[in-house]
Amino acid sequence: MGLKYGFLAFDVETDKGRVNFMMKWQGDRAVDYGQGGKVLIDVNGNRYLIHDVSKLSPAERADFTRYIYW
Repeated sequence: MGLKYGFLAFDVETDKGRVNFMMKWQGDRAVDYGQGGKVLIDVNGNRYLIHDVSKLSPAERADFTRYIYW
């Protein structure tokens, strides 16, 4: 994950395989989902669900919360 020009770039493994996507770095693009989860909305309106952020690896969680802290 990285931030450039107000966009976050992701390279993630999903239930449909590896995906690269970009999302705007703003609060309404990463919304709460249940207890500890987040829904990420990319620039094309696609949604990616993280069921529980605390279950990411320590490195992934640190990277995620560095940019998505709301």
